[in-house]
Amino acid sequence: MERLRHELELKKKKLEKLKEEVNEMENDLTRRWLERSNSASQIPSIEEMKQLRCKNRVLQIDIDCLTKEIDLLQTRVNYRNYKLFWAIKGKA
Repeated sequence: MERLRHELELKKKKLEKLKEEVNEMENDLTRRWLERSNSASQIPSIEEMKQLRCKNRVLQIDIDCLTKEIDLLQTRVNYRNYKLFWAIKGKA
């Protein structure tokens, strides 16, 4: 379960980094558009932005799946502890 938590944290950090990159690129693009810059080479391409958004979505799905898996494992552990508690209490 610790491995899953560790994986989840890594995915969350990667997702946040990608979100920041996308936001920076969008802000930069908007700023440049407003300034009517003639230099098209410095503006991130639409394709690059699409790729980052796609990576963000994949990471968010991975994080959601890992979170659900952790919740499921915790539920199983809690249920086992509950059964064990009542089994011991019944014998006392």
